[in-house]
Amino acid sequence: MLAAPTLTQLQSSADAAALTYTTLLPTWPAARAAGRAPVQECDRLAEPPRSVMGRNDPSLAQGMRDAQINPAAVQAACRRAMAEWPGEVRFLAYAARAPEMVRDNAETVRLYRLAADRGSAYAQFSLGTMYLQGLFGLPQDDREAMRYLRTAADQGVPGALQHVVDALIEGTHGVQKNAPEGLRLLRLAVDAGDPYAQEALGLRHERGEAGLQPDGREAMRLYRLAILGGSATAPATLGALHAFGRGVPQDDVEAVRLFRMGADLGDPGAQTWMGYMHENGRGGLAKDDAEAVRWYRPAAAAGSMDGQVLLGRMAAAGRGGLAKDEAEAVRLYRLAAAQGSPAGQYSLGEAYLAGIG
Repeated sequence: MLAAPTLTQLQSSADAAALTYTTLLPTWPAARAAGRAPVQECDRLAEPPRSVMGRNDPSLAQGMRDAQINPAAVQAACRRAMAEWPGEVRFLAYAARAPEMVRDNAETVRLYRLAADRGSAYAQFSLGTMYLQGLFGLPQDDREAMRYLRTAADQGVPGALQHVVDALIEGTHGVQKNAPEGLRLLRLAVDAGDPYAQEALGLRHERGEAGLQPDGREAMRLYRLAILGGSATAPATLGALHAFGRGVPQDDVEAVRLFRMGADLGDPGAQTWMGYMHENGRGGLAKDDAEAVRWYRPAAAAGSMDGQVLLGRMAAAGRGGLAKDEAEAVRLYRLAAAQGSPAGQYSLGEAYLAGIG
């Protein structure tokens, strides 16, 4: 937890950064015409994952998940970048990640609004999800959420497209149910080569959703396209298809190969699967609790609900080289339960019944 003085420092530097940007805003068209800014420290420290960026957003650095953000460093680096490149809206959007991580609601929303109004697809997506869930002091507002998310989806943000498609298929968030339109939008993105849309459509085929018949073969074809397109999560999704044998031959060895591929790309879901396969000795792997813990740890730290639950169970039992630690197990269960994990909620309930936590 960051100390209060850091919040004050962030507030003052954020105000200065936004003021510099706004003051120099008239030069924006000229700066854009002169070309985009080359990679800056702001990019290295705060560029978000590709799944929440638009098709025209530059991918100049390794995407940083929320857990990897250093708020003070991000604020300083992005302030410098905005001063040097006042026409580059991405730095304004990335600067918002600093107050976001320390829950400075007003500053987070202010910076994202400035960036969204200037066309940042990432900022539009961020505001849309905030309105969708009523976060950062904003009211829960389906209409405003879908306005931002549709705009971001039009710019090719995979996460925004997923929200819009889900709302159309399921008739949620104030959107009239229209599964054919949802599938049409998804297929347009698939035909355009969007690997995230390919994976999303594959999941609909695998599960037989939105009026589609379950079709493991078509799901596998789409997952393979997504992998070729660079999706870090598709290897684990295809691996799970093989592990469960859903519409394709059950093949643990192939599943492990795919899980390892995704884990090497940093996908927390794939890391969780690698731990699970080691824990249970599947796919040609020897049973190895210590190796399972080695994979569960980074997955849990990155927010994988299943990784948190499975690591918690290891801690509760003192397995995999861990000292028995019921308090740590409960902490991990709570993290998973807070994200809506049924397994986390069940494990937490069992702990309470046992008088733990």
